Amino acid sequence: MNQHYEEDSDTSQSGRKNKQNTFSWSSTSSSNSTLLSTHSLEEELEQVSFLSLQDFEFLDGAKKTERLSEILNRSASHGDLVTIRHLVTDTRLSSYVDLDASDDETDGSTPLIYASCFGKIEVVRFLLQVGAKVDVQDKIGWTALMWATTNGHGQIVKLLLEYSASSSTRSRSGRTIYDLVDTENEHMISILSPCTTTLSDIEPFIPPVKQQHDQYIQSCEASFRSVHKFIWDQCLPDQMFVFAEDEIDHILNVSISHLKLPMKSRTEIYVPANIIFLCARFAHYYTCRELVHQLISKAVARIDTVVKTSSQDVHIMAFWIANLSQLLYYLKKDVGLVVATAEYQLEISELISETYTLLVTDSEKRMDRILEPAMIEYEQLGGLEVVEFADDWHRFFRRNRFSTSSNRRSVGNTQAELSVPQTRSTLTPQSVTSLLTSILYVLQSYDVHPVIVIQAMAQLFHFLSCEIFNRILSNKKYLCRSKALQIRMNLTVIEEWVREHHLPSTLGAYFNPVVQLVQLLQCVSQLQDLMDFISTTKSFDLLNPMQIKRLVLNYRYEVSETRLKEEIEKYTMQIAEDTIKSIQTEQQQQQQQQQQPFIERSSSIENQSRPNSISSLGSLLQSISQQKNNRKSRQSVQSGSDTDSIYTENDEDNHYLTEKKDSKYMLPFSLPTTTNMVHSGWHHKKQEQRLVNDDSLSLSDSIYNELKTKLSAEREKNARESSVIPSIPEEWLERLDHHSGQY
Repeated sequence: MNQHYEEDSDTSQSGRKNKQNTFSWSSTSSSNSTLLSTHSLEEELEQVSFLSLQDFEFLDGAKKTERLSEILNRSASHGDLVTIRHLVTDTRLSSYVDLDASDDETDGSTPLIYASCFGKIEVVRFLLQVGAKVDVQDKIGWTALMWATTNGHGQIVKLLLEYSASSSTRSRSGRTIYDLVDTENEHMISILSPCTTTLSDIEPFIPPVKQQHDQYIQSCEASFRSVHKFIWDQCLPDQMFVFAEDEIDHILNVSISHLKLPMKSRTEIYVPANIIFLCARFAHYYTCRELVHQLISKAVARIDTVVKTSSQDVHIMAFWIANLSQLLYYLKKDVGLVVATAEYQLEISELISETYTLLVTDSEKRMDRILEPAMIEYEQLGGLEVVEFADDWHRFFRRNRFSTSSNRRSVGNTQAELSVPQTRSTLTPQSVTSLLTSILYVLQSYDVHPVIVIQAMAQLFHFLSCEIFNRILSNKKYLCRSKALQIRMNLTVIEEWVREHHLPSTLGAYFNPVVQLVQLLQCVSQLQDLMDFISTTKSFDLLNPMQIKRLVLNYRYEVSETRLKEEIEKYTMQIAEDTIKSIQTEQQQQQQQQQQPFIERSSSIENQSRPNSISSLGSLLQSISQQKNNRKSRQSVQSGSDTDSIYTENDEDNHYLTEKKDSKYMLPFSLPTTTNMVHSGWHHKKQEQRLVNDDSLSLSDSIYNELKTKLSAEREKNARESSVIPSIPEEWLERLDHHSGQY
């Protein structure tokens, strides 16, 4: 959650302790869980067998209540009214449901507080109707009314007041809702106005005797401004972290070196970036430039060490990609640090790129282990007659034994398949999509920016496409019509996965070469006429002559297929040979031109077209440069998110000379800019996609909905940006105190 609250006003060393913290739903999952589950709560109910009561009955009463409280609070924060209604109304579960129980002892938040904080008005209304207590306070003394007020949920505030919520309840620091309301929110003030004549009529909180009144007023004013907005052009006392030079190592140990995953809650994801940034603010605005450099240089070096030593842990890499991106955003957003840390911003950008490469490389290794049995060998279409091949002479001896088999696999491969471990036979295309889902879930759980997530998915799709293509082309047993049909069916599983997860549909374009390869395999034996063969192969523009030659010469004919004519095979061989000669000749000419003295080349160009002015000379050089650049091909794929484009760039000559594709090639990587760094998540993209795909809307309705969606997205982005407040939780403040000895 992005809203924040202020700790007790009488905290000593206010400069040392940030007065803000982040309120969120705290995870109580097991240590094996990295973060909060993004699965639907209905699926979670089914997973723990609540509906069948099989596993639930084995828990004692306290465990049942604890488990139900956890799900009830999570449902309230997500606005899942269906699950809440089921828990409350199901007689098998309702006796163990406590509407006012907290699932987290650290913050003491109830379902009503969660729903009020996150703006889930329907959940709030239902909880009040079934008897939830309206004035329950959390550990810092905040009620549901306070959370709804500070987050600007006017309708919820109005509803809570209708159920007699107290407007005079004070938090631990002595504040009421009138201390938390945004004075610029006229609508909220009008809702609260019936409770009292004016805000000035509320009895002010009397500060402790030990504090000076003027200092207390100034502190309250600064803190009140920071509750609703982070000040980027000046450094307020509670928007920095005060430290001494000899404390740097301890701070970095706590926030980097000794940090252990998983984090207790989702809002602690950016705590390391927040600590480093708030320390850098103090060092820049109140000490010296050398302390800023010492802090950031050591921080970057430590993060680099952690990443390099954990290159096989996708969770750690995703965590630090998110934190480094957030830290980079902070440094660029702060008007003072953006200049003072310019050299380190480049270093951080490079570290993000290196970490991204390690994450992708590790993910590719995991996919490589299951790729061939899951995507190439697996056969979805069972129950068909046995496919027999013309080059398989074993069929004459085994026909009687296998003629009634319902398996579509080749009889000649039966013995080989018996030697394959049993685990390979259990791998399916869903095994690949499950791995993709896990990687996507980790990236989204750590709140990695969609710009980076989409690029990671594009890189993995590029790897999958190249590897599938290469393995089909290099193995003769896959170069047949029946296997091509099965592989094409397996590819549809990945295409459906892209749609289910609302990723850009153009990611599927990375599989176009594989699709063309299997399509040609399915029809090549029917191209008996040379002209038909030529016209058909020209339509497969992503296959070069070398690849078509291998396909034709190594094609595995089934018994019922007619072999291609000899003239077609000779044609493919001739085209491949001519292509090689043409490219080699061109390369030799280029080398000769490069070896010629500059004067000779200049005179040659001058004889061809002598420029008569400086401007014409510039045009001539520009045309030569353009001719050189035109020899490179570029394949662009729009990402559908905040990125401009994702593309591959290969040398045209190598493309026509090689049969295999380079699966290790890294696509260009780009970081999100400052303007699009604060994203609104994935939910809005799903809603926008549904609106665009609704064919039943009229033109005027479509225009209206499109405008409405854009305005809503802009408001959501502005609200999210204004709520990005770098803060340090109180628990972390205690650990950062080097006298405590905690890590």
